[in-house]
Amino acid sequence: MIAPLRPSPLEQRWLKLWSGPKKANPDSLAPEFVDEADLSDPNIGALTQIVEQYKPEMTPVIVTDLVRDIDTIVRQVAYTAWAECQPGDKAAGREIRLVLQKYWLPVTGPLFDQTYAYIRENY
Repeated sequence: MIAPLRPSPLEQRWLKLWSGPKKANPDSLAPEFVDEADLSDPNIGALTQIVEQYKPEMTPVIVTDLVRDIDTIVRQVAYTAWAECQPGDKAAGREIRLVLQKYWLPVTGPLFDQTYAYIRENY
């Protein structure tokens, strides 16, 4: 009789971390695995909630890294009244799409739409 193959320790850790989709907690702005240092920034908390709510099911995404990348890029691209001018508006959308693409997420659809709407209103 052949013994079944067991996952390596690294594979076991990966399976434990990504055993299923995590649901956003509607009572808080951020899920439990976000650093407390990030909770002081309301933009990070809100973006985390948006990503958790709108990411595709069964997508293993490191939400904190994705949110930090989006926040960093938008802060670099954003300037006073960026949302009112077409070049600033296009640059922000393009940068958000690049970050989503980096994490193998869809660059169109509800995740992009909700993230972009939040950024346009709050940055």
